[in-house]
Amino acid sequence: MSSVYLLLAFISPMLLILAFVMSIQKLSERKKAAPFNVAAEQRIAGHSLLVQLMDVSFNLSAYIMFSSVAFLYPLAVYGIAALTNTAAPSHWMSILIGFGFLSYCMFKVIKNFRLRKYLKLGLEAEWAVSNELNELKQSGYRVFHDIQCDGFNIDHLAIGPQGVFCIETKGRSKPLTKSKNKQFKVQTKGSTLQFPTWTDNNSVAQSLRQAKWASLWLSNATGVTVNAKPLLVIPGWFIEHKEKPTIPIFALKKLSQYITKLPSDYLTHTTINQIAYQVEQRVVRGDNYL
Repeated sequence: MSSVYLLLAFISPMLLILAFVMSIQKLSERKKAAPFNVAAEQRIAGHSLLVQLMDVSFNLSAYIMFSSVAFLYPLAVYGIAALTNTAAPSHWMSILIGFGFLSYCMFKVIKNFRLRKYLKLGLEAEWAVSNELNELKQSGYRVFHDIQCDGFNIDHLAIGPQGVFCIETKGRSKPLTKSKNKQFKVQTKGSTLQFPTWTDNNSVAQSLRQAKWASLWLSNATGVTVNAKPLLVIPGWFIEHKEKPTIPIFALKKLSQYITKLPSDYLTHTTINQIAYQVEQRVVRGDNYL
């Protein structure tokens, strides 16, 4: 038990410094405010991913710091015992505790590092798609990002004369293989996406569920029949249609062209604004987290 107390004594200065920094930040926020209502601002593309990325980055830094603490723990035990002129615990016990704590921290470091890499890729993919969707504004479209739904979010919604489009973005890294002509290619077979080294059976189904939910929500909210069309975007990949996909799937660049060339659903300017008003309620930030 004394080893645990020594461990707490060893890390307590770091915890006190962290608490001090957080307190200073809160005091600073009380004395100063942004010159605009941040909480009422619309969420940017990938807002949810950006928040998660910040949390994961903080956790990663914390576990790296604690890893060094765990590594030095056995030495600290004997140093504190020498300073206080007390008997040191068994060196094997100190090494065991330090090794156990170090193993746990390293496991968390690896887990958070992988998650951070995944979130960063997803965030950059959503930013790329949002830039492409901005082209639609010239054609009378209203474009929204990171729409908060019932337990999930819709990456993008585009509302215009051709209808309502529910757009799901998937950021996927490209494997480095010797056959360069195949490493950037994804094949579509109905609702299946065949990547070079893995198969994705979930993305198309997810897009369909989200579009169905959006259709029901917007129809009930506006009193107008809304048929949200699902689209799936995988930026940076070459899409090869082995079989006709269940829903339209794009690499990126042809997305806005495809939407504007579709037969119109004849949504009037008034209807577009009605639908957009409902969406606006679900893209409010609601906090000053960033």
